[in-house]
Amino acid sequence: MQSEETAAKLQAAKCDFFGIDRELIAYHPAIWKKVKWDEDYQNGLIEPKVSVEIIHHGIIN
Repeated sequence: MQSEETAAKLQAAKCDFFGIDRELIAYHPAIWKKVKWDEDYQNGLIEPKVSVEIIHHGIIN
């Protein structure tokens, strides 16, 4: 899937575009203290789940 490929490329580039580190710091501080972010982020498993809702259809001018 394209979303998985994108997530893998971001991880390889050490780019936390999704703000996972901020989520850990804010909501899971005990876990944040245990991880070695520079190493663990690149090796972690990210499984994107995408949901789309079409609210309008037609031609864009």
